Amino acid sequence: MASALTILLLGCWLAGWSRMSGEGSYPKPSISVSPGGVIPVGGTVTIRCWHQLLDMRILLYKDEDENYLNYTDPAGSGAEFPITSARWEHGGSYTCRYSNRTGEVAYSEPSDPVQIIVAGETDLTQPGAAPAPTRLDSAGPADPLGRPDFTHANIARLGLGAVVLLILGLILAEAYYSRPRGAP
Repeated sequence: MASALTILLLGCWLAGWSRMSGEGSYPKPSISVSPGGVIPVGGTVTIRCWHQLLDMRILLYKDEDENYLNYTDPAGSGAEFPITSARWEHGGSYTCRYSNRTGEVAYSEPSDPVQIIVAGETDLTQPGAAPAPTRLDSAGPADPLGRPDFTHANIARLGLGAVVLLILGLILAEAYYSRPRGAP
């Protein structure tokens, strides 16, 4: 009895754990940049991301950083991330992902990367001439530190851990009380 119960509970736990990671739960989105090619310093460029589901959050990443650069909650299935005054630091490789806004945290596979090249004349020998870091203009709010919020997922993991400990305690109690009383 205890071994069947243990196997059943272990299977449920593994099924729940695999859903908790949420990586690659949805197919990858599409991404494009317009205009393509080399963008002059001070020029405008727009990164577009789209997918096939509704009511999803779209996250923009730069240079394979694990923390998203910006995000938006579009009404449809696509979003635009404009860069209105391109600077040197805007150059690089961009990808996007999408995730559900509510419920379990689940992310899509990352999109194929697009490249933005910013070129132009800037005299970097003058003091203060180096471009200051800036963030992309946003259609939606962003975390000030640029990190995703995993609060709900962490609470779910804590709850799952508590349930696993409770189940292990019940298994030990069943094993203890099912033992014959006269046995050593």
